[in-house]
Amino acid sequence: MRYAAILLAGIFIISGCTAAHRQAASPGERPPIKISQTGTVSIKSQPVQGVPDLIRPESDQQIAIEAELRLAVASPDSVFNRLADITQECHGNIMTFATQRAEIKIPSVSFKEIMTRIEQLGRLADRKITARDMTILYRDFQLRLETAMKTRDRYLELLTKATTVDEVIKVEKELERITGTIEDIKRNLQTMDNQMQYARIVVTLYTPVEYKPGPLGFVFYQLYKGAAWLLVHK
Repeated sequence: MRYAAILLAGIFIISGCTAAHRQAASPGERPPIKISQTGTVSIKSQPVQGVPDLIRPESDQQIAIEAELRLAVASPDSVFNRLADITQECHGNIMTFATQRAEIKIPSVSFKEIMTRIEQLGRLADRKITARDMTILYRDFQLRLETAMKTRDRYLELLTKATTVDEVIKVEKELERITGTIEDIKRNLQTMDNQMQYARIVVTLYTPVEYKPGPLGFVFYQLYKGAAWLLVHK
């Protein structure tokens, strides 16, 4: 009974220390924690499955892709340099670079390949991929553009038939309005074209925390090991 009580107390202490270390290492996460024979505590990341195929050449869907990655690395600076090289090699663009965060845009047709290469730069801790189907919206804007351009053609025809200054002013005012509408639609289509042609990837880096418990925590850890040994060899 005395050994069981010692074992139970040791488990509670170790569990409490483990929970505290988890919160200190990365708020909101619960990565697995490994305790070595010397009492060293290290955080391990969970494996993530491979990158899915989101762009299919045979499909006529209009897809916009965004991804967020979180990598554990030993040297963020060297990883960011390699990330810049990968971006340039695939003819992508570097949007922002910060201390631990980078945002890039790469050709969507190379998304799976580039994502795989980026994930190999460190230990993947987290990944989020969003694919937005913009097919219906894109076609809607195309139809609006077609209608607006036909309307403009009719106003141009009316302008040639205007016989008074008042008629000319009214037609030119409508032409100005419809021309502005056409330019707005073209800008929207251009923005969507860019979103579909280039995938947006945000990469966040962090250095895994590896540390040892304090003197009191180490004593209870050794106590836990001794109690476990007694139960096994009893």
